[in-house]
Amino acid sequence: MYYIILDMEWNQALDRAHTVEKPVLLRGEIIQIGAVKCDEDFNLVDRLKINVAPKYYKKMNRHVEKITGITNAMLAKGEKFPEAFAKLREWCTPEFRFITWGFDDIAMLADNLDPEGTPNARNTLFLYGQITSGLPLSLLLDPSFSPTEITFQVGVGADKASNDIPQTQLFAEDLRQIVEGITIRIPVTLTEYYPGKGFSDDQYQIVISLSLLKNGGLKLDI
Repeated sequence: MYYIILDMEWNQALDRAHTVEKPVLLRGEIIQIGAVKCDEDFNLVDRLKINVAPKYYKKMNRHVEKITGITNAMLAKGEKFPEAFAKLREWCTPEFRFITWGFDDIAMLADNLDPEGTPNARNTLFLYGQITSGLPLSLLLDPSFSPTEITFQVGVGADKASNDIPQTQLFAEDLRQIVEGITIRIPVTLTEYYPGKGFSDDQYQIVISLSLLKNGGLKLDI
């Protein structure tokens, strides 16, 4: 497994009057994707830097330019956002974990998600995963992630090696709340008992693995 340390730069509106507010308030637009890849001992393996041509905030904010050193001339040669993220995804290995430079990177990712109700949404984030069970029981689980509205239903069969958690779409406020902290409540309904099956010898009888899937180019696993 590798660690991907992600550091993004974003441009901002020149002033409040030019801030994009529809269909979502866009506090900033990503103009550079920077990342380093480290092994499990945090030894440097590779580096990546991609300049992104902005779609909304096309002229560099002078304050942002001073801090980042990114100029209008550099952005003119940048890649479109979907292509840039596609390169990042290809560069990342199948087994990796993201580490961000600061909380603002997560907030910026949230701002770039399509808002709820967007027709033919492309910039989306989904929660998915698997449940394995060593219990001699078939169960029906109804997890809820308080205080968000995230919820799904999944059956856990005693006769299955693993049980897929259905893809559940997350929105910007869901992502922000997950980072800040949530409480997961899991009501359980017993559907069948197998008296001859017995318990497994594993230390953990039920294992729930959750991941995030970013459609449109970027995959996040947590």
